Amino acid sequence: MEEANQVTTDNALAPVETDRVTLLKNYAAIRENKDALKSELSMVQKALDLAEEQLVACMENENLQSFNDQTYGTIYLRGEVYVGIDNFQALQAWLRSNDLKDIIKQTIHNSTLRAIVKEHGDAVLGVNTHYVTKIGVRRNKA
Repeated sequence: MEEANQVTTDNALAPVETDRVTLLKNYAAIRENKDALKSELSMVQKALDLAEEQLVACMENENLQSFNDQTYGTIYLRGEVYVGIDNFQALQAWLRSNDLKDIIKQTIHNSTLRAIVKEHGDAVLGVNTHYVTKIGVRRNKA
């Protein structure tokens, strides 16, 4: 009776192992595909960044803030501000002197800091700012 149970148990495990191997192969193939797509996406992003830089330069050379295209819609220049803290003590002092002491915490969220810099410009002390011009697109309504 014990031998019969042993055979049954062994046979019951065999399909599970086969399923496991099949599932592993499927998992590995999907993961490889994901890695290949990530690599391809990285190359596409680099090409997109270059195309954006070229379009921004072209629009700036033509003194255009925006233009309309029948296929793509309204293409416009938009500014993005990137900020970082160079001197936290100087920033804290500036925030206190400008009635913004309520936002002083252990850290200051980047979006909050960016909003302050957008509002007050280069007057904000203790931060470094980097302005980048990007392309914005408003699609035509179908």
